[in-house]
Amino acid sequence: ETLDLTTIFPGRSGYKHLKAADPSGLDKIDVKYNPQVRQAMDINNGQEVNDPKKLEVLQRNSVFLIANRSTVDDEPTTSPTSPPTTINTNSPTLPPTSIA
Repeated sequence: ETLDLTTIFPGRSGYKHLKAADPSGLDKIDVKYNPQVRQAMDINNGQEVNDPKKLEVLQRNSVFLIANRSTVDDEPTTSPTSPPTTINTNSPTLPPTSIA
């Protein structure tokens, strides 16, 4: 599967893979898991992402990235909210008033 980072994170750039260190006890990992371990180490190699529009995510693995700060000038859209309403159940109920 490929991800388009420019669509997912508009305004970001400078993507780089994190650098994974060989896990301790690498020599004790069952050989049947070596392909997955090698694949994870190859993906998380500290290198720059060559094409942020086509970041490949391989089967049964994760990609860990860092990037430059966002350069989008638009402010995030927020909706105004009113403060929470508090109901005091200990106060007496007052009858409605009318103006004559």
